[in-house]
Amino acid sequence: MRKRELIVIIVSIIVSAIAGLGAILPLKWMIVVIVAIGFIVFLLIVRDAERVLLFALTLIIPFHIGTGLPAFIARLDYIGPWNSIDVQFIDILVVSLLMCRLARLTTHRAEIQLYPFTTVPALAWLVASALSAVNAKDLDLTVMQIGQMAKLLLLYIVVASSIKDKTDIKWVIRALLLGVLFEGLLGFYQQIAGGPLGLSFLGEPSQLYYERPRGTIGHPNGYAMYLAATLPVALALLFLEIRGLYK
Repeated sequence: MRKRELIVIIVSIIVSAIAGLGAILPLKWMIVVIVAIGFIVFLLIVRDAERVLLFALTLIIPFHIGTGLPAFIARLDYIGPWNSIDVQFIDILVVSLLMCRLARLTTHRAEIQLYPFTTVPALAWLVASALSAVNAKDLDLTVMQIGQMAKLLLLYIVVASSIKDKTDIKWVIRALLLGVLFEGLLGFYQQIAGGPLGLSFLGEPSQLYYERPRGTIGHPNGYAMYLAATLPVALALLFLEIRGLYK
């Protein structure tokens, strides 16, 4: 069966499934079903599970999609971008991608890239932060932030180790740009409308913080940090010889 015929069959199945489920599911779960089916189709088209996981992981970095499990540590009075340590969908993708990498290690077809130039300073920072918790006045808050930064370091190591060639880099950049585009448009909407769009299942807060947009990050400062880290990558592409679509 040709690839084109396979795509037609899959699209037909998706349309039928959406038409049937649309009558019984609420909008939120309908979107979840569409995204899940789309992810499966994407996986079949690309035929590279590790690359699809890499794309999905990079794409949902700014989203806070929980699994419904109770948080290990939660601070509802803390207004920062991370007010709890819990299991998020991004954690599941990190573990899945790590399992793929370990599976390749067993066949001697891959290796873990630790990149000491960036990993060693990050680990030193984590150790120093852990030592500072000894005299911390707010131990819950300290543990919460150290735990989140440790998760981000693991995410970086897994993503960096999963990039095999230029094609993987292109997929990462595409996902990064899609995330920046979505967060930028959402921030514009929040600023103009003066309220959220109603995407709480993606992590969007139920109200703005002193009329300052915060996307799905949870706090205006965290939102600004995300844009400050990703917009330079997007702007740099304007000066590269690439397709006009990306520019």
